[in-house]
Amino acid sequence: TMNTTLDTYTGKTTDDQCVKYIQALSEEDINIFMVRDEASWHLGENTKKILVGLGSKEISMLRYREPWIFVWYNKEGIVQEYTG
Repeated sequence: TMNTTLDTYTGKTTDDQCVKYIQALSEEDINIFMVRDEASWHLGENTKKILVGLGSKEISMLRYREPWIFVWYNKEGIVQEYTG
């Protein structure tokens, strides 16, 4: 089990960190992404593009401070997504 937190509010380089983190994920793992506070403004466009490529339908449409959870299992292409 691995738990990583990336602060998209204060870090200007966090978009690059998020992209590298997502690209390094194992196909064998169940991956859970969540927004704890605010992603509509502060989550980088490169990260959003990758999450859309993984199957997210909601990440580009989040409203201000809207909660978001994305569950992705790479090997099987299984995606669950929750907002609001």
